[in-house]
Amino acid sequence: FHCFTGGPTEARRALERGTVLSFSGIVTFKSAPEVQEAARLCPLDSLLVETDSPYLAPLPHRGKINRPAWVPHVGQFIADLRELPIGEVAAQTAENTRRVLPGIA
Repeated sequence: FHCFTGGPTEARRALERGTVLSFSGIVTFKSAPEVQEAARLCPLDSLLVETDSPYLAPLPHRGKINRPAWVPHVGQFIADLRELPIGEVAAQTAENTRRVLPGIA
């Protein structure tokens, strides 16, 4: 699911069907506790991070034109949210990207 904006209920339903959830800068917004809860419960092997550029810039860049260079903010936010080292989240989401988008990533 590109730019997943659902909460935990929607996340569970999607994950039960074997999907992968991709989180954008929205997950960093204070107004998105449901999306944050979905990011907490999503298994690491089913999680992607994205920018959705040029929209939905993550904090601290909210309100600006989004840039692919800011995707690490999304990954760092999710790592902090889950109390995991950023290296673990980065390595797993890179592996997930290669698996989900073979030939592109």
